[in-house]
Amino acid sequence: MAHFGKLQLGLLTWLAGVALNLVGYALSRAFDLPLTLDGVGTVLLALSGGYLPGVTSAFVTSLLEIVKEPLALYYGADNIVLAICCALAAGLGKFKLPLLLLAAALATLTGMGLRSLFADYVSESTSLGFDSLTAQLYGQSITHEALNGSSWWLILLEQASEIALVLVIFTLVPRLPRFMSSVLRSALFMADQSLVGASGNVSRVISLRTKVMLLLSIALCAIALCGTAISYMIYVKDTIDQHIKVGAGVAQMAARLIDPDRVDEYMERGREAEGYSKIERLLYQLRQSNPSVEYISVSKIAEDGSHVVFDLDTSDVSGGQPGEVRPIDERMKPYLPALLAGQNVAPVVTDEGYGWIMSIYMPVYNDDLDCVCYAIADVSLERLHSDGISYLIRLSILYVSVFAVIFVIGLWIAENNVIFPINAMAYAASRFNATTQSDMLQGLERIKTIGINTGDEIENLYRAFAQMATENVGNVIAIQTKNATIAKMQNALIMVLADMVENRDENTGEHVRKTAAYVRIIIEQMQQDGIYKEQLTPKFVSDTVNFAPLHDVGKISVSDVILNKPGKLTDEEFAIMKGHSLAGRAIIDRVIATVPDSDYLNEARNITAYHHEKWNGSGYPEGLSGTDIPLSARIMAVADVFDALVSRRSYKKGFPFEKAMDIIREGAGSHFDPKVVEAFLKAEQKVREVAEQFTPAEDSAQS
Repeated sequence: MAHFGKLQLGLLTWLAGVALNLVGYALSRAFDLPLTLDGVGTVLLALSGGYLPGVTSAFVTSLLEIVKEPLALYYGADNIVLAICCALAAGLGKFKLPLLLLAAALATLTGMGLRSLFADYVSESTSLGFDSLTAQLYGQSITHEALNGSSWWLILLEQASEIALVLVIFTLVPRLPRFMSSVLRSALFMADQSLVGASGNVSRVISLRTKVMLLLSIALCAIALCGTAISYMIYVKDTIDQHIKVGAGVAQMAARLIDPDRVDEYMERGREAEGYSKIERLLYQLRQSNPSVEYISVSKIAEDGSHVVFDLDTSDVSGGQPGEVRPIDERMKPYLPALLAGQNVAPVVTDEGYGWIMSIYMPVYNDDLDCVCYAIADVSLERLHSDGISYLIRLSILYVSVFAVIFVIGLWIAENNVIFPINAMAYAASRFNATTQSDMLQGLERIKTIGINTGDEIENLYRAFAQMATENVGNVIAIQTKNATIAKMQNALIMVLADMVENRDENTGEHVRKTAAYVRIIIEQMQQDGIYKEQLTPKFVSDTVNFAPLHDVGKISVSDVILNKPGKLTDEEFAIMKGHSLAGRAIIDRVIATVPDSDYLNEARNITAYHHEKWNGSGYPEGLSGTDIPLSARIMAVADVFDALVSRRSYKKGFPFEKAMDIIREGAGSHFDPKVVEAFLKAEQKVREVAEQFTPAEDSAQS
């Protein structure tokens, strides 16, 4: 019901535009104005609603105007051009005056061309005779002067005046354009492409819209050519048939005037024969009453030639005197046997000597049914040229007008029922982001907002697409939820494992948690400062932070005696202690070899193996230096050493915070990566908060 109401309102708006056209036309005729102003409503609809309402209103207005002015249907083409140009101008510049003046100029050129074609045709056709096709259809009021009276500036003034009137209306009622656009688009069920940005899609080679336009253009041109050719052939055939009927009627009337028993007397005595002059006068009157008949003659066909009985051009040097024998024309020799036998022959068409002539022979029979002579009517076909050209012009203009309407309707159907729905779905799919649940839900809402209701296979495709997207979002969210649960379990297991290892050392306490916190602080500061930004991918950051607690997992292979020794370790004991790096790497390697798709453990391996390497190459277990040391291990080294400095051990007390920071600063470029140290020192306040959070009260008091 809502759509029905919008359709009714849109139809009323369109009818109002057509009515405005007719009012302008009626006023111009009533007051004998030089400007027709029958395109004001068309311009109004084109600027507000686009091509479809503008073009259709121009065409319908022309159809209604032919009741008073037959040529209006053909002149309406300039209003169609004006509607297209105004719609294009509105789409590009929102009523910018230069574009609208260009639209008026293009429409003016179209109007001038149409009037020139018709003026030239009427001038030629009326000069050939009052019974021409144009005179028959439109009467004597159509003259070359009347048609040519509309000069280019007057036509331009008319188009510009129509545009100016619409702009004045828009100025007086500023909300009218938006209102009409909303009403017309709703009535035409035109989707709002800005809703999903479908119009921004770029095709790889050629857009579907262009393909539809090409297909419509090719199809319409093919139909126009075929239709024009067929129509013209039918027109020529019908015209010739009509001329045959006229010529046959004239020849038959002429034959009835001849007394078959006195034909020989007519040839022998001529005008001295009784009744000859009267028959000749009647034949002249018969010819004058039919302007298309060029000649009327009566001849007796014999073996020695054509014997003249009556020739209306006897006063002319080309005429023949009664009884004169003329040789048989070459064009007639094929028909000579039939003529000698007194039979009817088909009309003979020639285009030599006297122009394009069709000769019709009507036999004159005596009482014994013997053919004594033939009454001949020569019908001119010269007007067939001019009338045929006019017919082609009018037919072409009519095709252009009708096909312009068909084209915009076809393009509207294609855009709103095929092109836009497909582009909208493609755009929504391309903007779909599965990074977070919020992004996925927003993308799903974008897909549902399209709301394709074409009632055909496109709608079926859209519904299947929306259903698939809904199901996929549900599946992805479920998978992400499970992955998040698994990640929490993994992190919990890592922390439990780290605690199990570290708790063997009675003095380590919260070491794994603090070092993980320092690692996160360092990485966040590095990201903020743009340090090693190519390496700090989301996966690297996540893996490094999550696996930092495993850096000392190799200590599980070290004896409790060494781990908890209160004094300094001997060289042999320290060598055993250093082995925890390789032992940790071996543990991670076994996990990697066992678990499929375990690339995420690579940083865990790097951290456990190389967090005791030094920037200057004096570290262990492999003596790596500089950037040969994995970045995750270089970050871990700073966090591990700093926590060892500020934390209490069985063999020492913790250093004050400032002292520990100074030691880290001094180690930059020798023990630690200078850039990592730079980030660590810049985040001093966050580091202090973590250190104080886990420092025992008595240590704080001593500090």
